[in-house]
Amino acid sequence: MVGLAWTAQTVSAAAPAPVVITAHPCSFAPETGPWDASGAIADSGTYLRTAGVVSPPTAGFGENRTARETFAYTGSGGSFVVRTEEWATAAGEQVGVWEISSGTGAYESSSGHGKAFFSFAPDASCFGPVTFTFTLVGVMGKVTAT
Repeated sequence: MVGLAWTAQTVSAAAPAPVVITAHPCSFAPETGPWDASGAIADSGTYLRTAGVVSPPTAGFGENRTARETFAYTGSGGSFVVRTEEWATAAGEQVGVWEISSGTGAYESSSGHGKAFFSFAPDASCFGPVTFTFTLVGVMGKVTAT
């Protein structure tokens, strides 16, 4: 007779908390720059756009289009990957939604989602005479197994 032992594992999740993640592109080829966050996480570091597709494929900046993009954020606590779906208008408005797809270190098993906004202002920055800002506003939490 063979005996089997079964051990129950519990999973808990911290309540999602508000978060604001702000990135400032210093380059668009590749798109990279500094980021910082407040709320559910307080961290900063650099980010890199790792994938992106626009529709129609020939649409450029300042044209009506939709986009799916992936960004890798690396900070002092680890790294996390954000996927976005956005739409842009010829007037320069760009808005969308985002979600965390994976993480390492302090961000392992994290989840998050919310709204994405892209803006620019005529202020000096790492990009030159204009400041580009990509802002993620939403909630973030962490799942832990015990």
